[in-house]
Amino acid sequence: MKSFARTVATCVVAVGAGVAIAACGDDDSESKSDKPESISIGVTQEGKGKFGLTAPKSVKAGLVEISLKAPPGKVPHDAQLVKVEGNHSVEEVLAFIAKEGAPTPKWLFAAGGVGQTKGGETGSATQELGPGKYYILDTGEPEGENVKSYAEQGATATLEVTGESSKAELPTSSTDR
Repeated sequence: MKSFARTVATCVVAVGAGVAIAACGDDDSESKSDKPESISIGVTQEGKGKFGLTAPKSVKAGLVEISLKAPPGKVPHDAQLVKVEGNHSVEEVLAFIAKEGAPTPKWLFAAGGVGQTKGGETGSATQELGPGKYYILDTGEPEGENVKSYAEQGATATLEVTGESSKAELPTSSTDR
């Protein structure tokens, strides 16, 4: 099912502009931190060709540095975030993603994450996360035809984003100067 990762990636690209706009929020509160929160996500080997995810249960809303540690080996992994409104399960999210071309439910939003990271390496992303319930999905896939993604095999985690956004700002790159 090579289209699973492509479907999630398309959703992430579609909301990329929304993530950048959200990062320009109001920063008039003196109690908010200038530094981004950080979370570490780990990919665990659960058996031959089967993986899991470890992640914190919650993080404060605002700018968040997300790191993903992929286990040694040839297999790349990612950590795609999707936000859900209402009481929807990760199984519902995965069922939607598996339906190619289906309209996106009003309760589901692509929310960024860490892109494909080579085995044995650590990938990272810094982005704005608003309050709410998120699922983290490893959308990588083993080689072969009609295979299930690692997320469909159980490489998922739940993340609750709480509180108000910090006043931390996205870092600038050399192209922003």
